[in-house]
Amino acid sequence: MKLPEFIGLDIGYSSVKMAQIIFEQGNVPRLMGVGHSEISKPLNILKDEKEKKELADRIRTLKETLQIKTNKCVVALPEAMIFSKIIAVPDLPEDQLEKIIYFEARNHLPIPVEDVNLDHIPIAKKAVDNRTIQQILMIAAPKNIINMYLEIINLAGLEPLALETESLATARAMTYKVDMAQGALVVDFGSKNIAVSIIKGKNVIFSQSIGTGSDALTQAIARDYNIDLRQAEQYKITYGLLQSQLEGKIAKSLLPVMQIINNELNKIINFIKINLPDFAPSEMLLVGEGSLLPGLVTFFNLNLGIPVKLVDPFIILELSDMAKNEMTNLSRPAFTVAIGLALKVE
Repeated sequence: MKLPEFIGLDIGYSSVKMAQIIFEQGNVPRLMGVGHSEISKPLNILKDEKEKKELADRIRTLKETLQIKTNKCVVALPEAMIFSKIIAVPDLPEDQLEKIIYFEARNHLPIPVEDVNLDHIPIAKKAVDNRTIQQILMIAAPKNIINMYLEIINLAGLEPLALETESLATARAMTYKVDMAQGALVVDFGSKNIAVSIIKGKNVIFSQSIGTGSDALTQAIARDYNIDLRQAEQYKITYGLLQSQLEGKIAKSLLPVMQIINNELNKIINFIKINLPDFAPSEMLLVGEGSLLPGLVTFFNLNLGIPVKLVDPFIILELSDMAKNEMTNLSRPAFTVAIGLALKVE
């Protein structure tokens, strides 16, 4: 079913991002409006009605600033708040499969299965001992998280058409014009967490969140040089991992945190190679605000053993005059999720 006009809404840890796309003749996606607004607290730790109203007002004000008329939206759920796991189940019809996944979820989830909304993505089928086994990515969204999002969306005067994970939205942006012929490791470098997914074709095969993000890099600089976070952030975005800058002192502070992130990414790559060899990544695609760290692409190129690219999600879009003006001061890779949401067609 074709969706009515809507906006893509990405409510992150430190900002809200919004994008609206319409499809012109020939299904050409045209970006009508895009923008962001800083927020003081992430949605999941809001304590009272006053804080909830403040966040809702920020969303409403951003929509008005962008002159967006529709009140319908598609919203992203952060990967860090979602449970996902690859499971193997018998090859069964869909109605029977859902029952099997429900019982499997009881064995794998850290919270009662009654407290989540379950979904699944087929990955592959293979023959084992004369029977066919399906590999499935099981996705579980806690109902309390969903309810929090729905409450804020309602307070902002919006009507949700769909809620989906960040990785699904990112995959849509990555594969809108081309299928991934080989597996790709997609890394969304956020402030608090790093959302990692494996994409092949147009499908998400695997997703996981790493609990270390760009803020940890800022904190490392602040700690090493006894400076405030604002100054440390400026050093980070100016010098990053560049050994040629400031005698490599900032890079030296960042390397222990980067090694933790690199180790986690290597674990994911090795897991896929062993358990899903047909989807082993042949390249890494970097998105998210943190992906602009100077020297990051070179660091991963040297340490992961696969080619690394920084992705601009806007290159697949036609831009309205208003969108061109709005994009002047935007960090383009940070809007990958919002763009992916806005590209949803059914």
